[in-house]
Amino acid sequence: EGNTLILHGGLFRAPAAPSGKRGRNVQAANEPPEPKTGTLDDLRAASKGGADPDPDRSAKQLVASDILWSDPSPNPGHKPNDLRGVGTTFGPDVTEAFLAHNKLKLIIRSHEGPDARQKRAPNEKMGSIDDGYSVGHVCSGGRLVTLFSAPDYPQFMAEGERRYNNRAAVLHLTAPDYATPQVETFAANLPRPQAQPYYKVDAAADTDHEAPSSASADEQDSMQDDEQHVVEQQQHVVPAAVEIVEQHTSGSNRRSSRSSKAVQQQVGPVAAPSTGRSTRSSSKR
Repeated sequence: EGNTLILHGGLFRAPAAPSGKRGRNVQAANEPPEPKTGTLDDLRAASKGGADPDPDRSAKQLVASDILWSDPSPNPGHKPNDLRGVGTTFGPDVTEAFLAHNKLKLIIRSHEGPDARQKRAPNEKMGSIDDGYSVGHVCSGGRLVTLFSAPDYPQFMAEGERRYNNRAAVLHLTAPDYATPQVETFAANLPRPQAQPYYKVDAAADTDHEAPSSASADEQDSMQDDEQHVVEQQQHVVPAAVEIVEQHTSGSNRRSSRSSKAVQQQVGPVAAPSTGRSTRSSSKR
């Protein structure tokens, strides 16, 4: 196979060559001005552990950090990823060179829902992700696709924020080359079962941190009380959610093939569906 690479965030820079001096080899996020793109050999040799994001910006963690945090861009080259504060943005020329050098046809990446894409700077805008996928770079040797598999995301939003009501998608990779995926989109099963966040949405808006460091002791205690309440509540919510999913699945089985095909599109020619694979994860195929 060997035609498709699946990454969490995006492409990565090649680690700087060791300087020969004693001590840790450190490569700042903005250096060199036009860094060299990494290769699959760099990926195979990369460290798989360490802090995320790496506070020291060490060369040892560079590849892993870039893979987790980088984003495609309409602009050429590697640039600092100012929106995230870590990783890079990389242009169509970087994607094309990476595909050619590594003999690949398709890159699938995720890490970018409708909220993150909307918050891009004006000169970094790319296609909508509201249908769960977006073809970001189309090159002579292949393409890069962004895949997002969480509908109606994010689940919890601060009061007054507009919901995105986005659809989500899965990609079916089919033989013989696994590089011309069929896209299947789907919507959230609404209304959602009642649930509570494990953090204060208003206090920790647009962040992955469940308990912001600025929270007072009383707020921390309140969060812990909320967490206990959620645990108790989920004992009742989870069975209800399973029942809803089972009802939805049963209803879906009764849909006509015409209705099913209405939510399917393709990114390139469609191969035989009987040998398909579905993907939402990160590995090389």
